[in-house]
Amino acid sequence: SSPVSRVPDLDGQLLTDPGSVAAVARDVGNIVHETPVAVLRPGSVRDIAKMVKFCRRLGIKVAARGQGHTNFGQSQVGGGLVVEMGSLSRIHAIDAHSATVDAGLTWNNLLAATSAQGLTPPVFTGYTALSIGGTLSVGGIPATYRKGVQVEHVSELEFVTGEGETFKARTIKQHA
Repeated sequence: SSPVSRVPDLDGQLLTDPGSVAAVARDVGNIVHETPVAVLRPGSVRDIAKMVKFCRRLGIKVAARGQGHTNFGQSQVGGGLVVEMGSLSRIHAIDAHSATVDAGLTWNNLLAATSAQGLTPPVFTGYTALSIGGTLSVGGIPATYRKGVQVEHVSELEFVTGEGETFKARTIKQHA
């Protein structure tokens, strides 16, 4: 029996079929190929926390995957669990000063939603088909630095630790 056969109840899906695990066994770099034992398509942040705790207890490695645009296997984990963030892609709120979104949302989807309201996020990377969580995890370095990097514009971030605990981090911005 698979180590992921006794998983906790989830809001999303845990996939172990050959097609699902093969689909995340490579990234855009196409240098490293690591096949996981399962793929989590979370229905909530709670799903991620539950599965990280579960995997930690059993010594199963976990990797997060946005759009799979890593270059050297960072979004892969052989014999472990890949968390496909694309299932968390909801826009919760947009106003003139901020947007509250899930990590799996792509920048081009956020741009379409903000543009419809005559708004634009202050900083983009050169390729907007990437996930917001993915670009923020590496700072979100734009083509020009006039307004800084993407992560400098984040006022709150919810994250799951390697122990499966969920936290929210807030920044206090001073407007000039």
